[in-house]
Amino acid sequence: MNMLVSIILFYPTEENLLKIIKLSEIVKILIVDNSDNDIFYINNNSNIDYVKLYKNHGIAHALNIACKKAIEQGYDWCVTLDQDSEISETYLNALHSFNQNEINVKIGVLAPQYISNEKLIINTSEKFSIKNEVITSGSCINLNAYKEIGGFRNDFFIDAVDFAYCWDLRKKGYKIIQMNYVFINHHLGEYNYEYKIKNKHIASITNHSALRKYYIVRNNLTLRREYKQIFPKECKLIKKKLFHLLLKVVIFENNKLKKIKAMFLGFKDYKHNRMGKITEEVEKRIN
Repeated sequence: MNMLVSIILFYPTEENLLKIIKLSEIVKILIVDNSDNDIFYINNNSNIDYVKLYKNHGIAHALNIACKKAIEQGYDWCVTLDQDSEISETYLNALHSFNQNEINVKIGVLAPQYISNEKLIINTSEKFSIKNEVITSGSCINLNAYKEIGGFRNDFFIDAVDFAYCWDLRKKGYKIIQMNYVFINHHLGEYNYEYKIKNKHIASITNHSALRKYYIVRNNLTLRREYKQIFPKECKLIKKKLFHLLLKVVIFENNKLKKIKAMFLGFKDYKHNRMGKITEEVEKRIN
């Protein structure tokens, strides 16, 4: 497989950067940096191409830059990572040796199994699974399919960018394939804790910021509106997902009023078709 490995940064920690440098010892990397400070010692690494954006243009914009750079450089596939994901040489070797004839379908994305917070997200004995959607981090993007659907949706900015991309692929007849025999570590946002009663799982609490809650509500409702005729089952789950999100904020999370206000403002902007980066006026109202 002819592929480029890309990593999207947003104010990475020193630990993030050290892992990237270690990865660069085994593979060439393209970095797209959404933060406004320069990372000079990465910039001087000959096995890392460093694209600086100088401000946060959103995850979709950064992903589009990575994929377009990969196309310009003659690659057919692009592995997309965020700074919180860790991939191994084993995963890269699995991608290099992947035989598309094993699966007689149009592949839009290849993805690994994910281990989050030391837990396997989905446990299965099957070698491959067809998924409705996968997260972008760790995924390997078919760049011909990327060109056909027009890339990632910049108007989503952050959140639900991966779902929209996968659903656009599926509309064109592409399949989302998970390789269940390889794994990567991925940290799900600002994970806080697992809530249990008598050792029974009740809820996993991902304590996202109020601003992130705004995007979650606005973008997921937009997904539901735009795709409900094509993917009714998936869109039905969105309503349930957002209801559960509200319950978790009310019962478990901190800064409850601020987050509920952000969710309401996300709903309001959804109703008025206001997409892209949140406006300064609305962000001030949240903060």
